[in-house]
Amino acid sequence: MSGIYIIINKVNNKTYIGSTQTTFADRWDNWRSLLNNNKGQHHPVLQNAWNKYGAESFKFRVLEEFPGSITKDEVREIEQWYFDNFKTHDTNGGYNIATYASHSRQKYDPATIKLLVDTMGVTANTARLWIRNVEKYGVAF
Repeated sequence: MSGIYIIINKVNNKTYIGSTQTTFADRWDNWRSLLNNNKGQHHPVLQNAWNKYGAESFKFRVLEEFPGSITKDEVREIEQWYFDNFKTHDTNGGYNIATYASHSRQKYDPATIKLLVDTMGVTANTARLWIRNVEKYGVAF
């Protein structure tokens, strides 16, 4: 079972959109484990918010479930629709650092680069490198 999910900060209503090929329960367990153990470095904006507001300030919701026959490209297209409509790559509305669900079309949102620079105390080049590493390896470091 695959699908699209959203993580919502109940304090400021900022959101993170993601997709999974595993069960939603497993994906949420994985997120909580990473973030609770400060291992969400591949999503530094979400990790900072988790650290600031605490686990109890976040909720996980399923947006859409797909049958096993859907392709990864189809999932990415639908995920992109959610990115665009929830504006989760906009630093005012969300925690996604990617502008596009498909990493092959990745563009770096200047506001996201600025937010990483301001919150993480890194240079703009380091912020871009983090995003490229997330695309390539799934982690920022």
